[in-house]
This record gives sequence, structure tokens and C-alpha cells, in this order.
Amino acid sequence: MTLLIEAIGKAGLNRTRIRDELTALKSYDGITDNILFDETHNDIGPVWLSEVRNGEFQFFPSTLAEQ
Repeated sequence: MTLLIEAIGKAGLNRTRIRDELTALKSYDGITDNILFDETHNDIGPVWLSEVRNGEFQFFPSTLAEQ
């Protein structure tokens, strides 16, 4: 949602310009670190997982991408 709000802030309420702002993104510094996009606008950054252990969130990288 933050990406969309920022694109609207830059482009105004013109749908074509908003689209252009969003498609021009190659990366974005979000709350979960830097988000990387490929040429088809898919998030290609590392995947992080979380578990609740002893009442606290524990974060760790996914090993799925390494397989």
C-alpha cells in the first residue's frame, strides 16, 4: 500500500502516471528490508519466515530458495 501511496504522491491522480511510477521501480526499501523486483515486477528478494517461540517472534531466512 505504501508503494501505491508514494506513486500517487509523485504522479497525482493520473492512472497512467501512477502505473508508470510503479513499473519504473527496481527496488523499494520497505519495512522488511529492501524489496527487489525483476523485469516482470515480481519480488525476487530473499524470503524470510517467522515463528512464535516462547511468546516472541523469531525470524529466519527460508532455505527453500537454496534447494
